[in-house]
Amino acid sequence: MKNITLILFLTSIPFFSLGQKKNMLNYMNETAATFENCENSSDKVGCMENGIGDIVLKFLNNKNKVGKIIKSTVSVMLSLRIDPNTESTVWELKTNILDLENDLNKELTNLPITFPPFSIEKRTPVSASYGFKYSFKFDKTIKSFKILENQNKIDLSAYPYPPSENLVNVIHPNCKNQENSNYKDCFSINLIKHIRSNLDEKFVKKNIGLKGFATITFDKFGKTKIVDIKSENPEFKTRIKDALKNLPEMEPATLNGKATEITYTFPIKI
Repeated sequence: MKNITLILFLTSIPFFSLGQKKNMLNYMNETAATFENCENSSDKVGCMENGIGDIVLKFLNNKNKVGKIIKSTVSVMLSLRIDPNTESTVWELKTNILDLENDLNKELTNLPITFPPFSIEKRTPVSASYGFKYSFKFDKTIKSFKILENQNKIDLSAYPYPPSENLVNVIHPNCKNQENSNYKDCFSINLIKHIRSNLDEKFVKKNIGLKGFATITFDKFGKTKIVDIKSENPEFKTRIKDALKNLPEMEPATLNGKATEITYTFPIKI
């Protein structure tokens, strides 16, 4: 198994040191969908806003090259929904150039979302809606559009953390002595090792690049209750599902000191 590399990103509720005071920005980072390359961002919603803004900016500059834009300033307002399977849908889009709206809507289809929104209260991935507003101005010096900084952005760190519940995640048998802040890495490492040990080298070498999404639910006793794998490859789904069904029993998650059921969702790529 030395030549096998398996990439796994675990998404769950981020961990904070005991006694650390959390705020609304922390809450949004724990619950918001994650845009591509925003996994380690200190402001995931802001990072997603910037990522989508870059897509729109590239679109506008491409249209400008073929003479499709005659205005020097372009405004864009959009609302989108992201579902538990990470699929995104733009359900409202407005610009000051109506001829661009259909093409821009198509450009924003299937955004690169790596992790879905998460509900702390329900302890499972959920659907969530987001709204963004952009202004772009044509720069004659560089002969292209540039995005204008949002001067009215709200500082979420100035607002209190809303939930009062104290949620502690499931604990892998090999992570019992880890500090709370290191638990996520420890859990991820042990999950990768477990999946590796349950995939034979021949299958992995034959299927480099295969990917999918896994959802695991642990019951209030720390046992694996539900495993769901989404992938276009049936054999990949079966093998990953079988591997995750054999996870060792965990210490259960707790909510306000009481054992509770919890769900995790993460992408897997060979």
